Amino acid sequence: MAGRGIDQIMSRPSDPALHEPHVGSALDYVKLAERRSGHIPRHVPSNYIWGEALDEMIDAGPISGLSTLKPVSPPMTSPNQRALTRG
Repeated sequence: MAGRGIDQIMSRPSDPALHEPHVGSALDYVKLAERRSGHIPRHVPSNYIWGEALDEMIDAGPISGLSTLKPVSPPMTSPNQRALTRG
């Protein structure tokens, strides 16, 4: 549930209540991260969580275009399949 912990440091966090057997609040995830990595600021802008990676991604620019994938039906090979499509 790292995402719930990240949400708690954002400028508009959601309700931290969790319904898990071992953790009752998403703020517990923030506390665990702080024990490991030190102080984590609160009420951060949305680009904060990307750190230096955001600048790297912006500098690199897009690496691929957008493709539209359409489902393709398999070819009808048996007489039974062809008969079903004739209506």
